[in-house]
Amino acid sequence: MKEKDPKYNLVGVPYPVLNKGDTPKFGQKDFSAPQGGNFAISPKSKNPELAVQLLDYGYSEEGKKFFNFGAEGVGHTMVGDYPTYTDTIKSNYSLNLGLYTRATGGPTIQDRRYYE
Repeated sequence: MKEKDPKYNLVGVPYPVLNKGDTPKFGQKDFSAPQGGNFAISPKSKNPELAVQLLDYGYSEEGKKFFNFGAEGVGHTMVGDYPTYTDTIKSNYSLNLGLYTRATGGPTIQDRRYYE
């Protein structure tokens, strides 16, 4: 662009923080940020209140665990405080993860443990 406009100057900026010296809360590799798209409720929805409840549930701690790991005993078991996929999931991960969880489709927050 300098060839077209000598005054052109592109400068990268750091992620914003509230106070100078703070660590940024979000970045490209921050998996606590919602993944998988955005969600909206159509004005033609026959039950928008129920749709809001589903969205709200997905962002609760219980919903986050359910969407990422499936129902306890089916999609995961708890090993201490750590959800661990069951043999059902692990036996055919690419198929069964999609059948028993919503880990990649939200509405939820992607759990860091999902990647582990």
